[in-house]
Amino acid sequence: PVLYSEDYSQSTLEAYAHHYYEIDVGRIRRDELGLEVWNRWRLHGSNLRQFWSSEIHQDFLAPNKIFDSMGLTIPIRGAAKPATLFFHAERPGTPQFGERGVSLLGLLLPAFKAGVRDLLRYSHQRDSLGNHLDSLTEGIRICDLKGEVVHQNPAFTTVIMAEQYPEMIERVIFEIVHTLVAFSREQSLAVDAVAGKRLVHEYHGPKGSYEIRGSFLGRELLGSELRVVISMHRIVPHTTLSDVVLQERFGLTVRELEVARRLAQGESTKEVAQSCGISLHTARRHTEKVFAKLGVRNRSQVGPKLRAN
Repeated sequence: PVLYSEDYSQSTLEAYAHHYYEIDVGRIRRDELGLEVWNRWRLHGSNLRQFWSSEIHQDFLAPNKIFDSMGLTIPIRGAAKPATLFFHAERPGTPQFGERGVSLLGLLLPAFKAGVRDLLRYSHQRDSLGNHLDSLTEGIRICDLKGEVVHQNPAFTTVIMAEQYPEMIERVIFEIVHTLVAFSREQSLAVDAVAGKRLVHEYHGPKGSYEIRGSFLGRELLGSELRVVISMHRIVPHTTLSDVVLQERFGLTVRELEVARRLAQGESTKEVAQSCGISLHTARRHTEKVFAKLGVRNRSQVGPKLRAN
């Protein structure tokens, strides 16, 4: 919404936006003066009694118990309307917001500007991220922690619509999302643990096979609560090469082969260390050797190397 309030209904705010905004003499005066910090005295001064008899005060402000106001207003580059933070007094006859209130708002002004700036930056990031996701040939879906779809790119939609039994894929996705959400609740204070969590499932249907991956999308990317990102990778028909063939072809040791297979299943370095009963440092060293011997640069390229395409 254009306006938000913890005290007034949305219908009241919409009435202001659709009609009273244009005749709000206080708003007009504020725009004329270019004030960032204001109260009614700064806006109207000796004409305050004239303001009290205005249509905006008689028909809108007073009936809604807005008997005095002060606030912060800053322009937004490229936007028709500024960002404003309003404070209202609801009781008639109470002392007006004076210079002390204005001084306090002056202290808040830098934080308000920073908050609006960050909000705009995150908004641009969301738009940019959405455009980028839509251009990918890989299917991507972003869900909130309730499992509701926040964004889904065309490639993901194409896969779902082409499947003979799309509900089967949705069931796998549901399981991944809700497993990750449950994990995030258990690890609410362990941000690093949540950020590194990842699940990988395979789906085999009549129209094709897919590797479905789920992980968290950090707040720093979307400027909002934690999200779950689901990606779908088509699996080319294959048979997994035997341990003997892989060891002969790539010169892998028994431990490196175990690490390679776990990496191919989507396990993180930390998970590999826990599964193999080795230290994180040793798991990293084995991972680096596996990458070097397989001739790959990241873990997503390990799986195809272990298959006979």
